[in-house]
Amino acid sequence: MFFLISLTIDVNAQTPLTSCGTINTPGSYILVNNVSSSGSCFTINSSNVNLNCQGKIIIFNGGPAISSQSRTDLSIINCEINQIGFNSTVGYGMYLFNISHSVIENNSINTIQPEDYSVLSKSNTFSSVNNSFIFNKISSSGSVAFGLFIDRSIKNSIIYNNISTSGNYGAGFLIDESYNNTVVSNNISTSGNSTASLLVSDFFAFYNNNNNISFNQIFAQGDFSYGASISSSENIVSSNTIITLGSTTYTLRNIGKSNIIINNNIRALGNYATGFYVSGLYVLNAFNNITFAYNNISTQGINSDAISISSSNNNSIIYNNISTLEANSDGLQIFGYNNHIFSNIISTEGSNAHDIRILADYNNIIFNIISASGSSSNGIYLNFGDYNKIINNRIKTSNNISINSYGIIL
Repeated sequence: MFFLISLTIDVNAQTPLTSCGTINTPGSYILVNNVSSSGSCFTINSSNVNLNCQGKIIIFNGGPAISSQSRTDLSIINCEINQIGFNSTVGYGMYLFNISHSVIENNSINTIQPEDYSVLSKSNTFSSVNNSFIFNKISSSGSVAFGLFIDRSIKNSIIYNNISTSGNYGAGFLIDESYNNTVVSNNISTSGNSTASLLVSDFFAFYNNNNNISFNQIFAQGDFSYGASISSSENIVSSNTIITLGSTTYTLRNIGKSNIIINNNIRALGNYATGFYVSGLYVLNAFNNITFAYNNISTQGINSDAISISSSNNNSIIYNNISTLEANSDGLQIFGYNNHIFSNIISTEGSNAHDIRILADYNNIIFNIISASGSSSNGIYLNFGDYNKIINNRIKTSNNISINSYGIIL
């Protein structure tokens, strides 16, 4: 006589967690209640781990609240991580080292350390690959604050996150020496002096980073701050709204090469600010080769230029709408060679505000529509420089002859 025995194994079984601890084996884990720790909370020492906090709260002091090193295929979702104190000068909400093919999704992470990183994902050998950071709410309020920091990491997706910091000398989102990343539809903001909402950096801008930065809302409030600063190369910066509010700010700064910056809305609100700043100081022969096209760029503040090209060569500034409203604020200032200024609409309204100020040689100014309405303001001001080509531009200045304005002044 034979008996048929049916054995059912639940391959999707979830292990409940009721306290902080170490996860050493693959599997699915769910947090069933709020937990707290005076230091770190969860350490993941295995690959193929799914940690679902189900909206429960992890309260920690020094941290990191969640950490993992040299693992793959992790999923950390639905966690609310709050720091209430600290026991060291540097802290982390989430610390991921050499992690690949992992998903960090729908988490809320808040840190308050003097120097803190709400989320740090890094690698020493570019072995952190194909991670996704999606729908997270990340905030940091330390005196040196970083919301999300991606370091030496490749092919990551950073999408639909809300990232904010409120301390000085930090960044909302920092990408350092990282390649082929997609940064799309995030809301990134900073409040504090000497900060950057978005910072894409590489050592002296020598590396080609090929990051796609598109459809983000970027806002920086504070003096000496950057909305977005790009010091790496061959990136696409497209369809972003970037706004700064404060004195001596750069809404968008570029010190890399061969970046394509297209269809962005760029606004600088404050005195001594610059809408778009290009520098060739850290690039071989100062050949930035930037394509800056179809952008709307404006400044509202005294001594606030819309575009400043500084020691930078071989850039294309084409089909942009460029405007300034206050005194001593040029539309476009050129201190570099072989730049191509083509088919832009440029207007200035303040006194002593020139639509285009040229301070170098061999630039091409062609088919632009130029309007200067303030006193002592000129359409094109050749401050100094030789062999510049000024061809087929439409230039309008005020009809009031007493305000000392000219279409072109040499």
